[in-house]
Amino acid sequence: MTNQHHTPRPDRAGSRGSEEKAATPTITRRGAFALAGILGLTTARPGLARFEAPAFPIDRALAPLLDREGFAGMYAGVSRGALLAAGGANFPKGYPWEGGLKVWSDAIFVLQRPDAAAWVRLDLELPAPRGYGASFAIDERVLLIGGEIGSAPGVSRATSEVLALEWRSGKASIDRLPDLPEASMNHGAAVLGERIHVVGGISSPDATSAERRHWSFDPRAGVNSTPRLEPPLPGPGRMLAAVGRLGDALIVAGGVALEPGPDGNPVRRYLADCYSFRPGRGWRRVADLPRPLAAAPAPALERAGRLLLLGGDDGSQVARPPLEHAGFSRAVLAYGSAADRWVEVGTTALARVTAPVVEWGGAWVVVSGEAKPGRRSPEVRQLQ
Repeated sequence: MTNQHHTPRPDRAGSRGSEEKAATPTITRRGAFALAGILGLTTARPGLARFEAPAFPIDRALAPLLDREGFAGMYAGVSRGALLAAGGANFPKGYPWEGGLKVWSDAIFVLQRPDAAAWVRLDLELPAPRGYGASFAIDERVLLIGGEIGSAPGVSRATSEVLALEWRSGKASIDRLPDLPEASMNHGAAVLGERIHVVGGISSPDATSAERRHWSFDPRAGVNSTPRLEPPLPGPGRMLAAVGRLGDALIVAGGVALEPGPDGNPVRRYLADCYSFRPGRGWRRVADLPRPLAAAPAPALERAGRLLLLGGDDGSQVARPPLEHAGFSRAVLAYGSAADRWVEVGTTALARVTAPVVEWGGAWVVVSGEAKPGRRSPEVRQLQ
């Protein structure tokens, strides 16, 4: 399947008039050291090497998405210097506690430069509204791997589809790559060597158990890219785990296990156990997180020989009514394989979950995401 065209069009913002605005960034002395810790520039914490910080890092807001609500579970990546963001879901006609239904998006947005004044929404749309998959930029294409397709408000299914989104000469195109072996959503993924590894997830939105499955595929093989079954993840099946590459290893940290509750609906159990995978050597358990954690901005990124997690949901507020939720974690955790330990190295101005993280021009960009249960944010922030 190939579909190619691009024309800017007016903002089709959500119908809700959210009051949330992109905050003007401020960096206190404490915040500056925290951000330096985030980027592996300077830290005196035990078990991690010390780095000199040449200058205070930058934390600034880029142009917000052209949707007043923003989206959770978007796909994002860079193609030929432009940042593409697509899909996701929000509650445009009322939050869940107001009787509102989740609506998935088929929109594709482009921000052509970090200093651009605004995103552009493209005429080109995804083949179906979707979100909660994984995304990576490979060879100037942004891969959209699996996820959840919304067929109507509040109605969805998991998908096995893998799409390739590309930006070329002011136009976008979508191609279809071979499917995953099974439908999957809320999985984690990372690029390791020549292959993308997909780990965990669930097979349907109402699943009462999460998966231990582990696949890999070579995206450069195009239509000949056959997914390969890899050794399954140890421990309980999980979704919303942090997954990233650290050196020659795949790291899987935390996530959520599911089990059926008394009413048959899924009940979440937040996890802190972590595992390392090396091709040909298999899995081994590594140091646990200091506390359970799930749905951190993804993928977890490697910086200065550390794997960093920017916040996430520690599950401590699951029983709290949504309107009393204090927001998600701002703690930044770093893992070093030599010391085999996780260390809290600072805090981030962001408190987002189910948001994509993209490396763009030597900086990190966090696109939209969930600020509190049910509440999204259109904010797009750059950490450098």
